[in-house]
Amino acid sequence: LYSNVFENLTYLEELYMSENYFTDNSFELKELKSLKILHLANNKLVSIDNRTFFGLNIKFLDLSDNFELKAVNLEKESLQSLNLNNNTKINYLKLNFDNLNVLNARNISKNALD
Repeated sequence: LYSNVFENLTYLEELYMSENYFTDNSFELKELKSLKILHLANNKLVSIDNRTFFGLNIKFLDLSDNFELKAVNLEKESLQSLNLNNNTKINYLKLNFDNLNVLNARNISKNALD
């Protein structure tokens, strides 16, 4: 994606970027200050970390069916729903939240986690 593709979409609240061939988290979402719902399912993401969503207040995040996803390291206080279903190569998962009660829906089934 071009670095300025979301430049004038500061009021966008929901974004579907599923079923693309994103292999990394190099896309820039920092302009999307109002973003609450983000779908990144069915891509080829390898890792996700805090820098990917820095400055955003995402409440719903769908990372399901990223079959190359191996590592997830998230620290998002605003996150209420997380879907990591069917990422069969995940071997590292770190979720840090100040208040775990806020995360009311999470699906981490069909993964390689022990």
